[in-house]
Amino acid sequence: MVPINVHIMHEDKFIDNALDLFNKNSQIDNYYIIFHEAVEVRPDLKRVFYVNDVKSASKVIDGLELRNKLGNIIIHFFDLNKLILFNIVSDKFDRSVFISWGGDFYNRSNFKIYDICGFKTCLFYLKRELVKDFLVPWALRDIYHGLFKQSGYHYQYQKAIRDVDCICTILDTEIELYKKKFGPTKEYLTFSYGDFTKFILNDEVRFEKNRNVIFGNSATVTNNHLDAIKYIRDSNSVGKIIIPLSYGDKIYAKLLMGKLLNIFNDKLEFLTDYIEKKKYNKIISKAGFFIFNNYRQQGLGNAITAIHSGAKVFFSEKSPVYRYFKNNNLHVYKISDFPSESKHLLEDDKARINRELIEKLFSESTVSEKIKHIVTAS
Repeated sequence: MVPINVHIMHEDKFIDNALDLFNKNSQIDNYYIIFHEAVEVRPDLKRVFYVNDVKSASKVIDGLELRNKLGNIIIHFFDLNKLILFNIVSDKFDRSVFISWGGDFYNRSNFKIYDICGFKTCLFYLKRELVKDFLVPWALRDIYHGLFKQSGYHYQYQKAIRDVDCICTILDTEIELYKKKFGPTKEYLTFSYGDFTKFILNDEVRFEKNRNVIFGNSATVTNNHLDAIKYIRDSNSVGKIIIPLSYGDKIYAKLLMGKLLNIFNDKLEFLTDYIEKKKYNKIISKAGFFIFNNYRQQGLGNAITAIHSGAKVFFSEKSPVYRYFKNNNLHVYKISDFPSESKHLLEDDKARINRELIEKLFSESTVSEKIKHIVTAS
């Protein structure tokens, strides 16, 4: 029998494109088990099973095993349901692949807050009576893992990581981080969901740049807003400072707005409500500068859109995203250079080179090649 690939997923904005790409680029059949409460979300696709619990998912795999040889089990993001399922059924498969989204690596027990946040951000997050919102849940989590270890996320995560054969990161500059946590003996590949060029601004949006700054991508502490303020404050060349806060930690967003208003006052514009895509694209298309002070891989789609739009984009030197773009010869900049580099918009020739490189690095053909490596046993 020809082996099949079995994907374990949950319903998310990336999934539709992933299904289409795997179906198009695999020589063998792909089956998809998707955790979702709906009975039928993509009726046009064959070999898709919607489940709402681990027991149902396990039964689907048992049924597939009766009629097929189980080749690769491919886990898309490790949440608790997928971890438990993987630990139950992984022995049935020839090979196992874990496609990490970043959050299932950086946000779990692998990193402490001070590994992925700057000093000022850590202090800001911990003070102002936020101790109860930060320390208590972590303490309870540790007690939970100690008392109920067998069903806890930490136990399931460590067991799954020990047994998985291949781990896929989004960027090659993240591989060393993963190796330090999970060991060098596993197979490491890279994979990003779908063709990112589908998400960049289309030709209808004109790139008429002003001197506005888009600062961060969400109301999450790992944007390290406070640790980048000094560089913006030292620049006399920027216009409005636009800060997206429409999703993430609402408590963090509220405290951050109060802090920043005391510093920048009328220069600020907070995006706290959902904005229709066409309107948001217009804001992005006109911003001359973007700042991403993340130490971890985060907001990659936003960064790709910003670079492709012709903006001058600044990253933390600690960011694997910054290293990835520099390694691939894109014109991107360190946040510490913002005071001097914000005097001028990105030159047209550099913007053209950036667009060409983005379209090459994140094209459908590039993603297709990565898929072939994932579904082919090592």
